Amino acid sequence: MRDTSDDDDKGGDTEETDDFWETVDYVEQGPEECTERTRVPGGWVVRSWVRDIEEDSGVPTMGVALTFVPDPAHEWEPPPQVTLEGLEDEDDEEDDEEDDDDEENEE
Repeated sequence: MRDTSDDDDKGGDTEETDDFWETVDYVEQGPEECTERTRVPGGWVVRSWVRDIEEDSGVPTMGVALTFVPDPAHEWEPPPQVTLEGLEDEDDEEDDEEDDDDEENEE
């Protein structure tokens, strides 16, 4: 078990999945995707995984990748997660702006 006594300075809107991995990003729509990190000397080990079920066979599949992110001071704060609702609102605003531009060009 690792010592978590200095973990109070993590900050951010991350959620711990257990005592070792901290969730950085999680997407449940379509294939389930997750990015997690753990503090190690000199930086972070980042794990990304994708879990899905094959349509034809119904067999569960999973892919995992690991990488090291150098950050000796452990200053990396993940950006806040973006929701699909937020993206839809932005897309609507962009569409409205494009429509306004089209109307101006017609005149």
